[in-house]
Amino acid sequence: MIELSVEDFSSLNATVMGNYTFDWPPDNGGAVLLGYGMLYNHSDAPNMRLERNHESRVALFYATRRIEVGEELTFRYNVVWFKKDDGDD
Repeated sequence: MIELSVEDFSSLNATVMGNYTFDWPPDNGGAVLLGYGMLYNHSDAPNMRLERNHESRVALFYATRRIEVGEELTFRYNVVWFKKDDGDD
């Protein structure tokens, strides 16, 4: 994980890379996760949860149910990224 200062977080969020940052309190800065943490997709019915340990400076992903072989690993981003298609354009 790369921790970002408040200034760096704001600057990065103004670019396409802002789509890959995470809020990282307590100082209201941010973080860019490395490794597999950047590969997990969003789901409204995720099979994992993200826990942030600010003291240890780690982000941990935990399974919330049994995950079948070949099943995609997902977690809830906790932000509104996608507009639901309600059929009214």
